[in-house]
This record gives sequence, C-alpha cells and structure tokens, in this order.
Amino acid sequence: MFIIDFETTGHAFSFYSFPCEVGIIKIENNKIIDYYSSLIKPPEFYKNTYIDGLRKAFSIHQISYEEILKEGKDIKEVAGEVKEFILKYNSKLKNSIYAWNYKFDKTFLIKLFVFAEEKETFSFVESLDWKEISPAKFKGTPKGLSSYVNKELYNLIHNEILPQNEEVRKIFLNSHRHRALYDTILEFAVYLKNQHLYSSTQKLF
Repeated sequence: MFIIDFETTGHAFSFYSFPCEVGIIKIENNKIIDYYSSLIKPPEFYKNTYIDGLRKAFSIHQISYEEILKEGKDIKEVAGEVKEFILKYNSKLKNSIYAWNYKFDKTFLIKLFVFAEEKETFSFVESLDWKEISPAKFKGTPKGLSSYVNKELYNLIHNEILPQNEEVRKIFLNSHRHRALYDTILEFAVYLKNQHLYSSTQKLF
C-alpha cells in the first residue's frame, strides 16, 4: 500500500488552493520500502494566488515561497514523477493509496494532475482504519497529527520504522524540509499502533 500526504496553500474545497508539497511512502509487509517527496511550484497562471495562500498557510507548514523557488519542481514534473512512482509498484492499479485525512489528500491529488493537465488522477484514495485517532480530532490545530506523538509512538517510530530505511530516517529527523513525508511516517506509525502490527509490547504510560 501507499500512504500519501499533501501540504497546501489553503482549503481542499477552494478552487484557488494548490498543493505545495507531496510525500508518499510505499509499504510492503509493514515496512517502508520506498518514498517520494517534492516541493511543488505553482501553475504560472495562478502564481500570485498561490503565493498569497502560501503566506497564509506558513504558520502550519513553514514552507516559504523562497524555498519553493529554490528546491521545488514544476507542477507537471511532479505530477509525472508521482504517476511514475505509483505505477512502478501499482501497474494494474490494485494497490490502495491511503491517507489520514483522505478527502483532503484525495482532492489535492486530483488537483495535482488537473493543473498538470494529466489525464490520470489516481482518485482512489481511501482512509486508513484510524480507530480513535480521527482527522476530526485535530481539525484546526496548528500541529495536526503531530500533536498526538507520545512516548509510545515516538519509540515505535524511532525503534521500528526509521531503522527500516536510512534515507527515510534522515528525512524524518530533518522534518522541516520534508513536512509531507514526515506526516506520512506519523500516519504509518498510528496505523501500526492501532492494528497492533509491531513487535514492541511494552506500554510506556
């Protein structure tokens, strides 16, 4: 399966809001085997609207337009790379793409491909079984899901998830440069915890 997360310039259901970063992890046998992460430059026609929205959302994701210009990629290039990444493992579209706040991320995945003028939208994003950890619990909070990280999740992430992939470990520890990918790892940890799919049995609190 895949877990995907977007950082954006605004609300999912506003036409004038855009994806500014995407992170995806590919999971097999409850291990991260690959990832994709990129900042996303705005469609040229909507650049001013994008910049205005990015400034307003800065307090949430700390992504600046200067960073986008320096490290971001053209939206068509990102859409092509996301499509290539998904199809590399999912040529028959049988692997599900999951997200924590799946309606939000599904909308921006579709937007990514629409603004890039791609025919494929990969609109089959589903919600993981979060049980008590629902997106609604964190609606409007500045840290979102990251506010849920406690000692148990911290140990699960650092002792069991990050050792699986050295590159992912470095990215997670440098999370201010890969916020969307950071969130996919948090989402994966919550999923493992809720499904009891990890080896640690000691409860820390």
